[in-house]
Amino acid sequence: MENEKNKGTGKNIIIAVLVVLLLIAGGYIGYDKFLKNNNESQNIDNCPNCEVCEKCDTNVAECNCQSIGQNYGEKLSSFKEIKLTTENQIIKVGNREFKVKIDNLDNLYVDDFSRNHSVAHAYLTDKFILFTQQSQDGETFLLGLGNHGLGEVGTNDNEYQMHDFKLVDGYLHASGHFFCGLDGNCTDKDLIIKYIDNTLIVVPA
Repeated sequence: MENEKNKGTGKNIIIAVLVVLLLIAGGYIGYDKFLKNNNESQNIDNCPNCEVCEKCDTNVAECNCQSIGQNYGEKLSSFKEIKLTTENQIIKVGNREFKVKIDNLDNLYVDDFSRNHSVAHAYLTDKFILFTQQSQDGETFLLGLGNHGLGEVGTNDNEYQMHDFKLVDGYLHASGHFFCGLDGNCTDKDLIIKYIDNTLIVVPA
C-alpha cells in the first residue's frame, strides 16, 4: 500500500511539473507571437521610410521619417527667391552674414570660396539659405547655410527632384518625385521640407 501511495504521489508531482512547463512555454509563445510582433509592427508603422526605425527615435536627421508625433519642425516666417549675380551680395540669416555670388558659369561662391558646383536657384528664409542645382526633372539640394555652428545646414540626401517651392502655413512645400528614369512613374507629389535639428528633411506632405 505504501508503494502504491508513493507511486501516486510521484505521478502527481510529474503531472504538476508538466503543467507548469506547459504554462511557461505557452506564455512565452504568446508573448513572442502577439505582443512582440505587435510592438515591432507599431514601430515600423511609425517610421515607414527608415531602414532602421530606432534611428527616428534618437535622431530624426538620420532618416526621412514621415511623422514622429507629427513633428514638422520649426516654422518659417518668410521665404523668397534670391537673384544671384557675379557681384557679392551680403545675405543675412539671423545674426549671421554670408557673402554670396556666382561666376560666369553659375558656379557658387560663398565668402569668396568656390563650392565647385553650378547653382540653379537660391531661396532665403528667416532660418536658412537653400541653394539648389538643376536635375533632369527639377531641382535637388546643393547647399544649405544657416545661423548654427559652422553655418552648414544638413540637406539629408533625399533623391527628390523638386520645383515650385512655396511657403504654406509656415512650412516649406514643393512638388516633386524621386528620379525614375525614362520609363518610370514620375507623378509629382506635394512635398513638405521639414527643418528639424538644423537639417532639411523632405517627405510627402
